[in-house]
Amino acid sequence: MRGFIFMLIKDNKVDVMGKEFLLGEMTVSLINTPQEQMDKIFEVMLELENSVFMQYCTYPFIPCKPYIPITKKPKRAVMIDDITEADKLLRKAYDLIMSVDVCKAAFPIGPLEEQQLDGIRVGSEEYLKLVASYSQYFNYIYCTAYDLTTMYGYCREFADDLVIRLDALNTSELSKAYEYIAFPDECRFTIDSLLDPLEGEYQLGDSMILQYIPMCKDNSDEWYIAEYFRFDTLQGLLKTDFVRGLMKGHFPRKCEHCGRYFLMTKGYHTRFCDMPSPEDPAMTCRQAAYKKAKSKELSKDDPKYQSYMRCRKRINTAFARGSIGEKEKALLLSAAEDMYFEAQSSPKYSNEEFEQLLSSENLYKLCGLQYHGKGRPKAVRRTESVKRTQNEQGKQRSYAV
Repeated sequence: MRGFIFMLIKDNKVDVMGKEFLLGEMTVSLINTPQEQMDKIFEVMLELENSVFMQYCTYPFIPCKPYIPITKKPKRAVMIDDITEADKLLRKAYDLIMSVDVCKAAFPIGPLEEQQLDGIRVGSEEYLKLVASYSQYFNYIYCTAYDLTTMYGYCREFADDLVIRLDALNTSELSKAYEYIAFPDECRFTIDSLLDPLEGEYQLGDSMILQYIPMCKDNSDEWYIAEYFRFDTLQGLLKTDFVRGLMKGHFPRKCEHCGRYFLMTKGYHTRFCDMPSPEDPAMTCRQAAYKKAKSKELSKDDPKYQSYMRCRKRINTAFARGSIGEKEKALLLSAAEDMYFEAQSSPKYSNEEFEQLLSSENLYKLCGLQYHGKGRPKAVRRTESVKRTQNEQGKQRSYAV
């Protein structure tokens, strides 16, 4: 028995086992799992590791990951009571794994099938098949618990300790931050560690099959090449979602209002999420935080406030002239508000630097929009044929007179 997980990467989205997500969305879903829930998964992983079944089973496990530690204890035959104990542990572990939203969407195997254990003779053909079946299932459940706890810890560390230290949130800076995940200090320059990772460390290599598939975009005439992956471990799937998200500028961030994690897809320091605020579900965390900050009297003489209001005016003027649409307007206003709150909350920017930060050219770039320059949109030039037609009509009117 061996489970495979399938992922189709389509631009900034992924299709996993028939379910679509934004790149990085599964990573955020995983690290929003309550700590106590993940602690239980780690505890059952240790129970599996220390079980009599693992210590004495001589049947080879699937060599998909070097997770299973090699025991130094003498081998003996696995008894039926050992299998019964393993059966209980595996069912407990499966239920805990399936309590994580990521596994509900992506876990490729079902619960352990009911087995008739009474009356089986050790050494018989039926016994050997039973031990082989449990060994394979045992390996997959253990590796999955390992993958969940490993990715959970490292992705939380990335969001809690690394992202907040970056001055810019572009793909280059995110890649530098990822280096501290991929190469811990103790093995940063050790080539051997790349081939034989330390136990419990983030794995740099994963087993997968990759295919390139041409596809049309939303049943249109526009085509692109999608990447189709087949993974045999959950860490391979989660790591691809996490790293490919970083390559697209998508990364996890911790909300400073509610403490939950959310997916950033913008290149500026949004500090609050758009999920319902715990104390007032009618408002988002961002709205609640801004309302609290704005409860203090704003001075019209504050240079940063004046820069912010000028920026809003430019955005509304561009919308009124038709230079930007409703979605672009909302995105720009949201970005400007975020940056204004950031500037007011810390002495990070001088007044002049903040004015430059909110310039149209910089703001449009941060939001991934094209800035067309100042002024009204240029009028479309009339063609020569239209001019001739109007001239002829003018002559006819003069002849009639």
